[in-house]
Amino acid sequence: MRRVKIISTGGTIANTVDGRVTIDQVLDRLEQDYPGEHPRMYANLEVEEVLRRGAETIVPAD
Repeated sequence: MRRVKIISTGGTIANTVDGRVTIDQVLDRLEQDYPGEHPRMYANLEVEEVLRRGAETIVPAD
């Protein structure tokens, strides 16, 4: 099986009133919405969350 690494960098696409959504939450939701097409069916996923901030909070000093 293929091995795929997903590097999560945060962003603002998937926010909720409770805060920023993690990549694991996104993958879980994909599995719920598309049970026969989930990426885990085709590859071993390795997830690394590098950052979970909105782009508006990042400055050149970062």
